Amino acid sequence: MKSRATGENAVLEQKLDVVIGLLQHLVALEMAREGTPKQTIAKHLRLAKATVVSMLQGVKLDGRQQ
Repeated sequence: MKSRATGENAVLEQKLDVVIGLLQHLVALEMAREGTPKQTIAKHLRLAKATVVSMLQGVKLDGRQQ
């Protein structure tokens, strides 16, 4: 019975990781639209700046595409 619970926890953790990633992406996008520098976004989300840059790659901010 314990291994089934462990397997269910692993599945739940994977799903939560996906949700966390999507929320980070959304917050990064909103902060960028407000004009927040990428370094500050990375600091607030506890991510590497390169991760934030790749999240925002190709996103239009203020009518211009980055």
